[in-house]
Amino acid sequence: MFLQKVFMLLVVSLFGLVLAACNLSVDDEIQKVAFEIDSIEVDAQSLESSYDIELFDLSTIRIRVNHKNGSYVFIDLDESMIDAEGLELLSSIGKHTITVKYETFTTTIDVDLVVSVSNTLALIYEMVTEAGLIHESYEAWIDGILIEQGVSDVDALNPHFGENGNWWINHHDTGVRANRVDFEVFFNETTGRFEWEEGAIIEIGVDSVSMGQALVAQWDADFPELAGKLTFREYYSNNSDSSGMQGIEVGKGSAPDVALVITPQYDYLYELHEYFVALGQRDTLNTAFDFFSERGVVYMPAFYDGMAFSWNQTMLEAWGIDTTDTTGNGLPDVFNTWEQIFEWAEQYETERPVFNGQTIYEFFPISIQEPWSGYSSLTAGGWQLYPEGDYNTPGFDEPEFKAGLEFIQAFSNTHMNKDETGATLAGNAMGWRWDAYLEGAYPFSLVGTWMDMQGQITDSDLTFRFGQMPTWNGQDLTPFVKTKGFVINAYTDYPSAAHEVMRWLYTQETMTTMIDNSWYLPALELDSDIMPDFSDDPIKAEFSAALSYNRFEPLVGLPNDPTIQAMYVYYDLGLGDFLVEVWDATLTPAEAQAQIHALATAWMETFNVED
Repeated sequence: MFLQKVFMLLVVSLFGLVLAACNLSVDDEIQKVAFEIDSIEVDAQSLESSYDIELFDLSTIRIRVNHKNGSYVFIDLDESMIDAEGLELLSSIGKHTITVKYETFTTTIDVDLVVSVSNTLALIYEMVTEAGLIHESYEAWIDGILIEQGVSDVDALNPHFGENGNWWINHHDTGVRANRVDFEVFFNETTGRFEWEEGAIIEIGVDSVSMGQALVAQWDADFPELAGKLTFREYYSNNSDSSGMQGIEVGKGSAPDVALVITPQYDYLYELHEYFVALGQRDTLNTAFDFFSERGVVYMPAFYDGMAFSWNQTMLEAWGIDTTDTTGNGLPDVFNTWEQIFEWAEQYETERPVFNGQTIYEFFPISIQEPWSGYSSLTAGGWQLYPEGDYNTPGFDEPEFKAGLEFIQAFSNTHMNKDETGATLAGNAMGWRWDAYLEGAYPFSLVGTWMDMQGQITDSDLTFRFGQMPTWNGQDLTPFVKTKGFVINAYTDYPSAAHEVMRWLYTQETMTTMIDNSWYLPALELDSDIMPDFSDDPIKAEFSAALSYNRFEPLVGLPNDPTIQAMYVYYDLGLGDFLVEVWDATLTPAEAQAQIHALATAWMETFNVED
């Protein structure tokens, strides 16, 4: 089944344009495609703990096959992928290196085989029973031992030891994360704080040195009795072996106790105390909090990660345009709609305007080849990926999706995007061009939360404003947005103290400190009690408000195979190729929709199945 999935993924991601150009059926297309694999690696999650010799099973190890287009799939390891020499080693205690071969690629796995805990306990039981010291069943006896160790809801016949000899819950069969169970979290109702364990020093991971320094300084001032007990590490929120969720998976106890990440993974995070349930529902961005709380609260949204619509007030006013906003949507009244912008652009059909000595050839650098930043154009008819939250149906056959394609077609027929010869830019030029906006290249653009807006505003005489996107036919356009948020590492030795740091982070004073010492924007409800005071920073206030109009990116797995992210259907179909043809008028919106829907249907039939 997994090999079938790899094959189908390559079909839909690499050869969608061939299907469109040659008018082939999906079945014909499948016959023409070969594997395009970039590399393979071992899935760290499948090697998160030592293996019991008695229970060791190759099928519990997964490898990750990375495709050249940036996507990947997981494949269960089996003996056919391992050389014979490696298999022969799997008979003794200790660390063994196994060589895995798949297609033309080779990688290695280090497996640590340990003494069977269950055999050891059974031997002890047999000895003490023969000595007449106990007179109960093995099941009852082992249950008693586990209770003494603070373990509950565990398979008594199959216990495991974790690092440093501590007991762990064995959840490998249920898919629930394995939390530390030899520590507890204590909330003091009188003080409203979590207890600080003796000797606890909590390290927090943030991707801004200035923020980390400011947090430590504020902590020492707020809690003089705990001065020096909070440290920070420059720990980036994106995933790598030393950052983000992947950094926690790989580093485990060596990763920060509290970390800022983009997408949480339940298997490596501490389930938060009920205190945070109410706080999350009341104060944090509800769409993100609810989304990541379906399996328990492990993640607290804190900051936006996305793009918002922006306009250059300095440029527009230099051209004599009235920028008054009486509607409160963050846009000039004269540019509330794309229809108004298109009509205004008609006057520049033959002669482009000039700003600060620079000819302005594009008015909005629409992106149709880069699918993430170009998503908003596809929503111009009211379409959203997976309508109504049904992750079985991406919705490319909806009339609203066709209306989004028609918006792109209409956009290409305006005078919005020209080259130096006066010709309309071709579709293959419509990639990522947003960054030039900060240099004064366009009057309108999308701006990402990662861009150095504050630095550019400081270094230039430009005033940038933010608001919701202009409407098309009365319909709102919605860019994608994600969130960054804080989590507690399940491998922390001090979960109660880590909870206290987390509680302190989600106060208005601390949230203000983080916002003041970064370009972050708070992903909080607008009426939140912990919303920072933006009175002296209206730019951040506007940017944050503009992001609230966006579509929260779906980050769940497919209903029938959660190992495959539902978003892949959007990335793997080669949508940019179809949009280029719509822009260049070599495909009609109806033709593009039909071919996109056919590929999406084949993709879902391949991936959204139980393995």
